[in-house]
Amino acid sequence: MFLIVKTLLVGLLLYGLVRILDTAGRKFFLLELIGLLVLIILSFVAFMSYGKAAGRTIFFIIFLLYLANLVLVWYFTGALYLVLMVLTMLGFVVSFPRRRSTAVPKEEKKEELHSMVFEEPKEESAKSKSTTAYSPGKYVASKNSNVYHEPKCDWAKKIEKSRQVWFDDKKDAVEKGFRRHSCIA
Repeated sequence: MFLIVKTLLVGLLLYGLVRILDTAGRKFFLLELIGLLVLIILSFVAFMSYGKAAGRTIFFIIFLLYLANLVLVWYFTGALYLVLMVLTMLGFVVSFPRRRSTAVPKEEKKEELHSMVFEEPKEESAKSKSTTAYSPGKYVASKNSNVYHEPKCDWAKKIEKSRQVWFDDKKDAVEKGFRRHSCIA
């Protein structure tokens, strides 16, 4: 949908700039022609890489350049092309870069890396693997981290006793600035 809108806007703006070239003087014509060629090349690159993040960013840059071009045309010729300005602003808003989401979809939960917080796992006997002490609280975190775990979590088992911070409930952990690990439902 946005690609169709951007295509229409770029086409209308290119047509408008060609019409401006038709009425321009000699010096202004050369400068405007160079600007038009740059915008056409950038538009082609943006359409070719539209599915990627770079394509969306290029569209943003294109509309920003169109806006700058129209302001310069207004400055040098005294003619304000209001319709083209409105179309450029619409394209600018539609192509404004979106903030990248860092949220991991529920289907693809990735295990968080705690390599900087925990030491290498030591050889454990079969007896120590099956038993975990739940007596200090329901949730555990490391003093050097901001993530809390259930004691049965593999990451929780790697926290040295001297670094353990225990919480009775999730609310207590969140109040102290910790966030939950994916092991907690």
